[in-house]
Amino acid sequence: MAGRGAAGGGPYALAHWLPELGTPGDGRARLFGEVLALLEAAAAERGLVLVLEDLHWADPASGELLLFLLRNLSAPGILLLVTHRTTDLDDGHPTRVLLTALARLPRVRRVDPGPLGRADLAALAGNPLSEHELTELEHRSGGNPLFAAALLESPGARTPAPLRELLLTGVRELAAPTRSCLRAAAVLGEPVGSGLLERITGLAEAELEEALRPAVARGLLLVDEDGYAFRHALLRAAVAEELLPGERRRLHTACARALAADPTLVPPGQAAPALALHWHAAGDRAAAHAAAWTAARAARAGYAYEEELRLLERMLAYLAEDPGLDAGIDPADILRTATRAALDARAPRAVWSWPTPPWPPPPTPPSGRCSWSSAAC
Repeated sequence: MAGRGAAGGGPYALAHWLPELGTPGDGRARLFGEVLALLEAAAAERGLVLVLEDLHWADPASGELLLFLLRNLSAPGILLLVTHRTTDLDDGHPTRVLLTALARLPRVRRVDPGPLGRADLAALAGNPLSEHELTELEHRSGGNPLFAAALLESPGARTPAPLRELLLTGVRELAAPTRSCLRAAAVLGEPVGSGLLERITGLAEAELEEALRPAVARGLLLVDEDGYAFRHALLRAAVAEELLPGERRRLHTACARALAADPTLVPPGQAAPALALHWHAAGDRAAAHAAAWTAARAARAGYAYEEELRLLERMLAYLAEDPGLDAGIDPADILRTATRAALDARAPRAVWSWPTPPWPPPPTPPSGRCSWSSAAC
């Protein structure tokens, strides 16, 4: 071992660590001094990088030792690299207190590596990813290397089980009211405003803030002027996946009804697509069909042709599943509009995969409608 014998007292100098080597010394101060001498001796021979991972798991004595070393290390050639979690740390967590003390030391530098970018994620994947796959990986992982690696190992719609358990560890430690609010937030969308959360949970403003405060303190939720958002998309997905089917439908139904009654509960321009999403998830096909038509027209007005096409394709699927569905919308209008959206979105190939609604052709179709759609296809 580098620096062996340099601590001054031979094997007895480490009696606090290994009692079988000798009698205990005079206390913690002597032990800390011995560790300091050992590290400086090791650094004198070849330089030393000491990596301490997961500081959030450290006991108080280990934290005091780290502070002592950073205050007293004076020999050149020593670098201490300490990592810690940024989430699941309450305001009173010992790690927060320790980090505050470390930040006051002049030789301590905090480095936030930030999330992985697209190039980093592509390199992590190894095998080439399509642009869509890379975008999906970036969104779901949030650039977190651990999350990205887990998703690459277990591709699919659901969060991999080991990763889901890791994500939910901090959530399950929260009180029941906080967990209930998190489940609602996971369904409602991001960011979710406090007004909509109050409406769905039935809590008053002060009660909602009190319930969500522990989740914010642990870094599970982020807060800005638009409302609340989960720190990671995967965390939101993991919380939502914990819901039973009936719970999920009830939350989506409650949200759709709230937005239908008061569209101002979401930012301007978001009510129409949100209604289409929530009625669809609630399983109310008739309401979802009508909402999708409204949202599709709003998407076209905003030149969001791909979104318009997605909504219209969903409407065609509704009609294929339920030929008797009547929302006052002519199926021919849906097909014609979807054809135009496919062309504008530069996705004409989508036309051939559309489900065919089993409606009979009208006896005398309006002049040009069918021939126009056929020509466009």
